[in-house]
Amino acid sequence: MRAVAAALRDLGFTHGAIVDRLGIADHRQNHTPRLARRLGELAAARVEAPLRDGLDALVQVLVLNSPVGIDAFRDHVGPTLPGALEEMGLARVEAGHVTARLTLTEWNGLLIVSDTMWQHRDARGVFGAGDIPTDAVLNPIFDSYAFAATLPARPAATCLDLCTGSGVVALHASRTHREVLGVDIAKRSVAFARFNAALNGIRNATFVEGDLFAGIDGPFDTLAANPPYMPTRTPPPGASFWAGGEDGDALTTAILRGLPTT
Repeated sequence: MRAVAAALRDLGFTHGAIVDRLGIADHRQNHTPRLARRLGELAAARVEAPLRDGLDALVQVLVLNSPVGIDAFRDHVGPTLPGALEEMGLARVEAGHVTARLTLTEWNGLLIVSDTMWQHRDARGVFGAGDIPTDAVLNPIFDSYAFAATLPARPAATCLDLCTGSGVVALHASRTHREVLGVDIAKRSVAFARFNAALNGIRNATFVEGDLFAGIDGPFDTLAANPPYMPTRTPPPGASFWAGGEDGDALTTAILRGLPTT
């Protein structure tokens, strides 16, 4: 796993290089729906696009989730990486093409695996109802990165990250905290977060399944939470990665009410 991470970085698979290659010049200001729509357009346009180098091949398969011919992919990334990606469950090789099973992105030195979801958004960049499982692990794109960057940079002992999702915030916090605990109500998110910790060689971040503060023993020096915030008049069965209650603030309110008062 660590060898694959090193190979990706050797091929220039970094956040800055990816957004430059995609031509998203104003990515720091991009509103997520507009960005999602742009990525969907790029994915459709690049299905048969010629590859210039290994970064092109990786972006097309792992970021845009568009297939690439296996021979061309091997020519640009080397003979062993396709098999390694398949063994890790990130891609599959079939019918002469390499196709993504999951999405892989990079931010601030962290490789983050999530679900492939660009194709599930409508023309406005909004998720289509019923098109995607409620326990899908959301791509941690620019709003997630912007939130993670707001965490205090000073060293501290412990951090609790609620609604951890892919784990990107908790993994970022692991650099300045001795111990980090990430919590998510979705078992699948916890599995992804643990995978991402292993992929990045991070050992001081632990991920557990749970409902916000329930069963969590503190205290913690830092509390982070990036909960679902989409207004949802008709909640889906069980937990979902987007449903934030009728006004979108149900989970945020629950988190604030759960804070210690002393």
